[in-house]
Amino acid sequence: MDPIQQLPGQEISLDEARRIMNVRKEYFNKMELALKISTGILHDPAVTNYYLSKTNAFLFSKDELLKLINSDAPFFMVIAGAHPEKSEQFEKGDPTVMIIPCRLLTKDSEASTENGMILEATGLEPKGTAAGIAKTSNLRDGDPTIGLEHPPATDVTQINYV
Repeated sequence: MDPIQQLPGQEISLDEARRIMNVRKEYFNKMELALKISTGILHDPAVTNYYLSKTNAFLFSKDELLKLINSDAPFFMVIAGAHPEKSEQFEKGDPTVMIIPCRLLTKDSEASTENGMILEATGLEPKGTAAGIAKTSNLRDGDPTIGLEHPPATDVTQINYV
């Protein structure tokens, strides 16, 4: 088995979750001025939107996550990305995440980095149901739903127990 597939998720405490979130904010704050200068030099609003976004959280509903869990996928990959175009909810370049059910990762010989991987997406539907095709409003006819990319995104500043 590929070593990447053997790495389990790690349970974390409230303190560790807060620490992880705050370290990202600390790094962001240290780089904010430099990023403003460098992205301004590039004169690309999408790059500026991405690198200067304070977004650090993305909200998924329980029902959406249960769709993932009930698929036939043994793994789920969370992938960072950026919105490729402006919409009512987002500016071009705003950060986002995708959660993609997948079978395994394989080495990508064309990748620009030594650790480049190919994600083999399984889709959201269990085997044998509509050939794995689920329809949503932003998919073209025949396009399979392979995962979730979801607003709203926000800047979470504190984590507490309920």
